[in-house]
Amino acid sequence: MEETGDLLDCLCHAIIYQQLSGKAAAAIHHRFLQLYTDSFTLSDILNTPDDVLRSVGISRPKISYLKYLAQGFEELPSLDDLQTIDDESIIKCLTILKGIGGWTVQMLLRGPKQK
Repeated sequence: MEETGDLLDCLCHAIIYQQLSGKAAAAIHHRFLQLYTDSFTLSDILNTPDDVLRSVGISRPKISYLKYLAQGFEELPSLDDLQTIDDESIIKCLTILKGIGGWTVQMLLRGPKQK
């Protein structure tokens, strides 16, 4: 349950950034990351009290999405498996989790914006 790779990071990032300006989302995401030592695990997310997550600026709905993600993450294909399937299948796999919609997955599939 502890080893999750970059997919957990990417999905948490995507949830936190939803419907926020880049600057506000970056500040909240930075404060979220500061809650944990080097990285965070599924257990860390589940065991972080909601009021602590609220204190770094995460909304109640997004807290529930992060916790749904942590609860259902192990049911998702591995990052290696996702690299072997088509985009439409990836969208279907990831959108089973509340808070992860098609648009969010499409943004993940596009990767970081080029400067």
